[in-house]
Amino acid sequence: EDSVVDPIAEGFDVAFQIFPPINDSLIEKRLFVLRRLFCATPAYIEEFGLPQQPADLQQHALALYSGYPSRKRWTFSQGAEIRAELELPEQMRSNSVHLLRDYALTSAGIACLPTLVVSEDLLAGRLVPVLADYDLAPLHFSAVYPETQRQAVKVRALIDCLVSHHTGEPAWDVP
Repeated sequence: EDSVVDPIAEGFDVAFQIFPPINDSLIEKRLFVLRRLFCATPAYIEEFGLPQQPADLQQHALALYSGYPSRKRWTFSQGAEIRAELELPEQMRSNSVHLLRDYALTSAGIACLPTLVVSEDLLAGRLVPVLADYDLAPLHFSAVYPETQRQAVKVRALIDCLVSHHTGEPAWDVP
């Protein structure tokens, strides 16, 4: 599920999440960067226009993931320089990035989605990037586990395997 869990309280060996651990007795091992971007269908862009700057998003139907740490406050940067910080109203908010992707694919609006979820749609031209010259703060997909599991062979083997498969640029971000 998409919610933040406490592996200790819920009896999990490892949790995978994009949010920091909820307490100091948990260890976080970052596995890969999770980039996000705003995207829409070519048909939506043709009908409503392509936003040229972040503030233009306020005039569009937006679909946003409810779990992002930024909530309604969004920071857009170019390189190391922050270009805009603004609140974005959403027409749709969901805790499912897959539902948001489906929403965008219907040409109903612009969605902010992880590249992990939309890379195939972008490559196929079903979705196009919006404000591609701007970056959103990346998130980190991490393994979070209790400190007591640090030496557990099964936990170490799983994390080592995932780390070895996710070194460098994630495959979905290369294109």
